[in-house]
Amino acid sequence: MERVCITSIRPAWRHASDGQPLAADDWAPIIELIRQAARQGACLALLPEDVFNMMACGYAESFDGPVCRMIRQQAQTHRLFIAFPFVRDEEGQRFNTTAIFGPDGRVVGWYDKTHLTFLEQRRYGLSLGQTLPVIDLGAFKIGVVTCADALFPETVRCLALDGADLILLPHQMAEPDDEFFRVMIRSRAQDNCVPLVTASFADQPHRRWFRNYIVDARGRILTEGPSGVGLSIAQVTLRDPVALHDYVEPGAVHLQQIVRRYRRPELYESLTARHLAKA
Repeated sequence: MERVCITSIRPAWRHASDGQPLAADDWAPIIELIRQAARQGACLALLPEDVFNMMACGYAESFDGPVCRMIRQQAQTHRLFIAFPFVRDEEGQRFNTTAIFGPDGRVVGWYDKTHLTFLEQRRYGLSLGQTLPVIDLGAFKIGVVTCADALFPETVRCLALDGADLILLPHQMAEPDDEFFRVMIRSRAQDNCVPLVTASFADQPHRRWFRNYIVDARGRILTEGPSGVGLSIAQVTLRDPVALHDYVEPGAVHLQQIVRRYRRPELYESLTARHLAKA
């Protein structure tokens, strides 16, 4: 087991009225929150989905773009991992990407959102991600699901089976209600014995998002963030054995081992069927 300090950052929402997502005024509040996270001992900080509102601005950049360079510098300056969701340009294709910048400033890995909404595909011209990578940070491994991805339990299950010790969920969810969201994220964590961290934006008078949460491997909420600008931060135990005694087999056995050992993939073909049977 290992305990690590994780934070999710909750900045103000940025309006995309001028089509310029790179203004220093937009960077400064997020840089300050990253600094606060580092001062409180965080080893990993998660930012919300499309944190600079690049989709609505029609802006995308590569890993070497100005916004990525700024985040890269913050990771290096404060010696922490930063999970940065942005719109990535890859030879003319655009993806809803979460990049992981390491304490040395390198891109450790990235995830392209796999379950895009209608608006993302039709209005903003984004392309579907094609893989669910597990990203190795050295001391532990992470997986990322972005917003609507979390509606599909298979995404987190695949990441957990492939060795993810922690799941990151950057999002812009606000429906249907708070209880729905809490049940969903607690279920994703508990079903897979893996902690989960969420990040979205601070509420506005006429717009709100679900709060930031950090959930442990048993599905317990460790911290619930503020409705306004701020941080959610917690010490999270990774690889936390959830033990069952004399239930599935004699003696003590970890629930995660049960999930792996007693799976019957031959029964789950409908999960990968292209079309569901009619009700």
